[in-house]
Amino acid sequence: DDEALNDQISPDGSHAFIVTRKADIASDPNLYELKLLDLRPVSLAAKTAPSPVTVLSAKVGEDVRFTDPSVKLVHWHGDRTLVFLARLAGLSPQVYTLDILTRKLTRLTAASDLIVSYAESQDLRRVVYAVIAPNPPLQAGAHDVVVGNQSFWSVEFGQGDVRAQQRKYRYFVVDEGGHRAPRALGAPFAESSNAWPTVSISPDGRWAVLPRWEPERVAVWEREYPLVAELSGKLSLARKIDPLGYFVTASNYAPRRMIVWHLDDGKEATIGDAPDDASVGLSQNRPKVLWQGAGESLVLAGTHLPAGKDGRASPASHIIEYWPARRQWKDIAALAARAERAYATPDGFYVIDGDKRRDFERSSAGGWRESTRTTAAQPPTNPVWRLQTIQAPNRPPDVYAVGRGGEPRRLT
Repeated sequence: DDEALNDQISPDGSHAFIVTRKADIASDPNLYELKLLDLRPVSLAAKTAPSPVTVLSAKVGEDVRFTDPSVKLVHWHGDRTLVFLARLAGLSPQVYTLDILTRKLTRLTAASDLIVSYAESQDLRRVVYAVIAPNPPLQAGAHDVVVGNQSFWSVEFGQGDVRAQQRKYRYFVVDEGGHRAPRALGAPFAESSNAWPTVSISPDGRWAVLPRWEPERVAVWEREYPLVAELSGKLSLARKIDPLGYFVTASNYAPRRMIVWHLDDGKEATIGDAPDDASVGLSQNRPKVLWQGAGESLVLAGTHLPAGKDGRASPASHIIEYWPARRQWKDIAALAARAERAYATPDGFYVIDGDKRRDFERSSAGGWRESTRTTAAQPPTNPVWRLQTIQAPNRPPDVYAVGRGGEPRRLT
């Protein structure tokens, strides 16, 4: 969507990136390219022909899943560095940085398992990531498979393909570009809610926030929190059909809560003993953790609150601020619906509450106050132009810069 497309604008507003993929039918590999679009006012005013600059080009073989591209999760790290996950030179997916001026490519990880999500510290010396942990139906040393309650697809196709197995994930942290062995954060856990786990790291690299799914607590939490009950009633049918969980694994939906990890020693702490308001699928991957400063605190958008002293819990989802070193949290505001996503602004942050945008600013006392002023979600250094994809029945989609008055400039 256009909201995500405008995240691809550099912090200084001068450039944006896009990723293209083109099939080479003759030789089989797909050609991936990272391209820069010029958004400087002088360039846009010139009305010249589109001239994207290719900063990375890679041919990738065995690119078998169109829904899982081999170059993905690209984002800006400052004004001249792109960070992304890619499968290059025959390696499994790794995290890379690319300097757009020098074209220097640096690999930050050396994982043997498939990385599905990651986050890097501000100095790029520490990366937290999630992998698919191998879970083959035929275990090491075994001579046959008793199918039992294993997935047919896992038994038929999943021995060597982790994507086809009954998927499990695991978190890791690695320091200094993979020169030290990665350290595991917790044990492998089963996939739930039709989404891979996303990770978040503080700018100083000291803390990580990682989701944990807890299907065993759905019976309790759906009695306390209406948003959990809503999804459980629609999607957790396996629990009613097979209460013991033998034949059917409850994977369509399970409530989750956020855990904070101290990365120097690998110790964990709960942010709040209550579930968040995440739905299922890709909605779980939208940003809802906003770090403050170097990592002194974080704003978590869309979490329930634990029961109070009276034993009752607020039925609504909330926005809270949490201080990991003190293990303390403070309520900022209650939401009317679910938090769809949250983004930082120069003065604070805004949250999409259902279909409504709500802005928050720091108060003079250090807390937060809700602002009645709403502004367009765009980088403050480029207030005139926004990116938009425009297409027609006989014209493939192109990326345009659209001015405040609606005048378009084609960029691709």
